[in-house]
Amino acid sequence: MVDINGVIIDSSILRGDGKNQMGDQYFVTANFISNDEIIVQNFWNVFRYTIDFELIEKKESPYTLITRNVGGGRSSYIFDNYLYTFSVDKSDEKSYHQSEKDNLYPFMQIRNYPFLEIVAEASFPPTSEMVKSPGEYLNMEPVLKMKDSKLFALYPNSKELYTYSFPDLELIDTLDLNPGKNFKQVKPTLEDDPPLAGFFKNLAGSDFLNFHFSNEYLMTWYEGAAPQNEVDGLPRESVGGEEFMNIVKKYKKPFYQIFKNEKKLWEGELEVKLFSIKDKLFSFSKPGEDPNAIEKDIQTLYFYELR
Repeated sequence: MVDINGVIIDSSILRGDGKNQMGDQYFVTANFISNDEIIVQNFWNVFRYTIDFELIEKKESPYTLITRNVGGGRSSYIFDNYLYTFSVDKSDEKSYHQSEKDNLYPFMQIRNYPFLEIVAEASFPPTSEMVKSPGEYLNMEPVLKMKDSKLFALYPNSKELYTYSFPDLELIDTLDLNPGKNFKQVKPTLEDDPPLAGFFKNLAGSDFLNFHFSNEYLMTWYEGAAPQNEVDGLPRESVGGEEFMNIVKKYKKPFYQIFKNEKKLWEGELEVKLFSIKDKLFSFSKPGEDPNAIEKDIQTLYFYELR
């Protein structure tokens, strides 16, 4: 934890076998419940901690978070003391894994806290790419933001921004983001595809990365896509290797969109790489500065708003 000036005021190593530790599993997500409680989750258990990292309760999770990311993924959030999870109930896991991956399962779930019972759930919208083109996608969990008591969801693999009522998860609006020529739709992995096919399909496609509300504007951004012929030229064993990562660095750069009143005003590249956490839009470098030029002793954050 850090204070308003960025000074670390408390830290704890939760991995281990001590009284307040989580065993040998890395955490998947961590969220503040209030000013005096934190919830930490791995794939098997839910841990409640005080703000001083004293364990309040450990319970077996009734669900499995669906994500490829650990240490801060998008598979759970806290909104108004409700716990959102992008997950499959443990009781449904066997049938889910035996299904044809038609993506009709209600992955989005709102739970009461701390009892973890489902109070509302929702499947992917019928207009989303995951329903129109069923199969397996590397990244499915949406980026979520709460605004004006509504929940906004941006799915990485689909080019719409969806609005839900909260906490009942009724779909109430859809904004077509209509990305330009730099966007290439990711294709799903099918059962007869070769191993690692999903990584190559993602390389040749675009994921939406994030979105941000600022004043009366909406900003979204997505990754560019590598040309299909260059992806096809990579050997299957190259995933994560130098040849593969060189193509990632060359083509998987962000492209930004700005909207006002659902009308797209602009789309293109920026000199800085933006990040959005809660209601803050920021970068780790300023325009004209190479963030990798020198190793810094202090990291400066640059905050932005749209006007």
